[in-house]
Amino acid sequence: MSEKLKIKDLISVGIFSAVYLVIFLLVTSLSGALPILYFFSPAINALLLAPIFMLFATRVAKKFAVLIMGIVVAGIVTIMMPPFWPVYVFPVVCVLLAEFFAQKSGFKNYKMLTLSYVVFANWTMGVFSAYWIMKEQFFSYITKLNYPDAYVEGLEALIQPHILALMFVATIIAAIVGAQIAKKILKKHFKKAGVID
Repeated sequence: MSEKLKIKDLISVGIFSAVYLVIFLLVTSLSGALPILYFFSPAINALLLAPIFMLFATRVAKKFAVLIMGIVVAGIVTIMMPPFWPVYVFPVVCVLLAEFFAQKSGFKNYKMLTLSYVVFANWTMGVFSAYWIMKEQFFSYITKLNYPDAYVEGLEALIQPHILALMFVATIIAAIVGAQIAKKILKKHFKKAGVID
């Protein structure tokens, strides 16, 4: 099988990116109703989107497919986010590392693919880490968006170092659990694709 991306592969990248993006935005929007849910939306997304990523990675199974998907998804989302540097830097690092581990897996080694997904799932943490790193600028930004005072106060109360640490840990655990769930759901596909543990 050729390692080069073909037109059909790029079409698959587009389709999977669109599905990933729709689910991601839906979960993030719904969780935004409560500050605590909003801050843990990366973990919720990591759990729910694992089957999409794993199916995509093993179905396309080509170099740079994960990278392109990451650029498309993270690129669209970051355009809608506050213009803070962590919002742009973190996704780039995560997507590049996810592509590296995906290639190392040969798209067959499930443990390495899981590692790729764990890193990939954390790209959204760049958005949230900005709230801690640039707290003053962040609250200046959302004040202009006319959020209710109670909601803003709820966000501010949660911006504590241990909450950020919990968010990272929860996202990593959720990504691993999601990958294991994907393994069971997509067992027939993985067997056909020659994926090993």
